[in-house]
Amino acid sequence: MRTDGPKMISDDGSFEFELDQLDRTKMIYREGSYVTKFDVEMLTNGLAIVKRSIVRWAAPHEDELLCAEDQKRIIANISSILKEIGEKVIID
Repeated sequence: MRTDGPKMISDDGSFEFELDQLDRTKMIYREGSYVTKFDVEMLTNGLAIVKRSIVRWAAPHEDELLCAEDQKRIIANISSILKEIGEKVIID
């Protein structure tokens, strides 16, 4: 895991995520050229991920919907890193 400044968190390079700096109720998640943005809620000791808001990739892959397996992988990736650094994760 590595962090680039105070906002970007990455594992070994297969994915990275950060809070949207303009809208802190949004998480930006990247896997290579694939990017999605979804709703989160900041908690005093962690983060709540709004699963139903993880629906599609951004341009140029906007025609590709995220399936249940994609949602699970994204949530698992983010959760594993946040839990590793002591943050609580709730799936809403």
